[in-house]
Amino acid sequence: MLILIHIRGGVSLVMSSVLAVAKHFRLGIILALAYLACILSYVPAVSQTSPTQLPNTLKLGVRTSVYPIGNKINVNFFTQFLPENNLVRLFYENKIHKPNSAEGFCGTFGKELQKELASNGQQIKVKYIPIVNQHKGVVAPRYHGLKTGKIDIECGPNSILSGKLPTGEGIEFSQPFYKTGVKLLLKEELADKLNSKLIELKEIKIGVVKESTTLELLSKNNIKFVDYDSSREALNALETNEVHAFASDALIVWNLLKRGVDQPGQPKREPYENLEYTIYPNSSSTSRYLTGNKPTEEYAMAVMGGTSFSKDLLNVINNTLDKSKLSSYQQSLENYETRADNF
Repeated sequence: MLILIHIRGGVSLVMSSVLAVAKHFRLGIILALAYLACILSYVPAVSQTSPTQLPNTLKLGVRTSVYPIGNKINVNFFTQFLPENNLVRLFYENKIHKPNSAEGFCGTFGKELQKELASNGQQIKVKYIPIVNQHKGVVAPRYHGLKTGKIDIECGPNSILSGKLPTGEGIEFSQPFYKTGVKLLLKEELADKLNSKLIELKEIKIGVVKESTTLELLSKNNIKFVDYDSSREALNALETNEVHAFASDALIVWNLLKRGVDQPGQPKREPYENLEYTIYPNSSSTSRYLTGNKPTEEYAMAVMGGTSFSKDLLNVINNTLDKSKLSSYQQSLENYETRADNF
């Protein structure tokens, strides 16, 4: 049934009113949708950070120059090209390939960091990324990954003192998780002569990497050294007798002695003990480290300072380092170095 209303203008007045209302209604809908679109476009930007401004995924860079600190980093090459929570990604990770992981202290730290974040209601993933610019000195500067945003945290034998070097400018550190000192990699015969006082430390030439805390330490203690752009060059000089020894942190030197060099971006070398090299100071020496018994290097997690989340990141890192599981792993690092002392 069609009802026509005839009141002062009749149908035309009513219809014009209806059209006017409809026009404003459509405009209202358009404005509402536009407003909703703005909100939705803003949501992803907010959801990418937690209430404390941390990213959805924390990229944990792992140095592998010390085997018990970081090793066997498993990276899913295929899934790095897929978005998070993608079904193909989940199927590949769970059914075909092992999830992203790492071993050693850094691997344990990453797992505990994930738990710490979850306990605070933060659904943030930890992604392990191998750092291949280690031992390369000025060729590939330290902390390059942090400064270019490729990683958010760097885990490895990173001394807090390195923050005072030009390459450490802008880098901030967590509380220390390990303390150590400097030792030498040299021929067994030379180590025996040093221990028996047939030759003094000041009489030998020591190879060291430029832009390193080891170089700073040797310089302050008036120990003669020759600096090289990378550890590769310093080790080459050691093998060709251009220098008598190579200086670095005790754990790094011990790793070279027992495991050699088998890392991305480095020429493979067999363990130096097979070539009649050893460590000094050792069990026959009067001091634990090259400059005495007191540790001179404090290892810590490194982050890029001055970012929107650097303070929050350091807080959660320090809370994680306080966990008992990491304390027991820190003891395993001490046990590993003790073997070097008694060698």
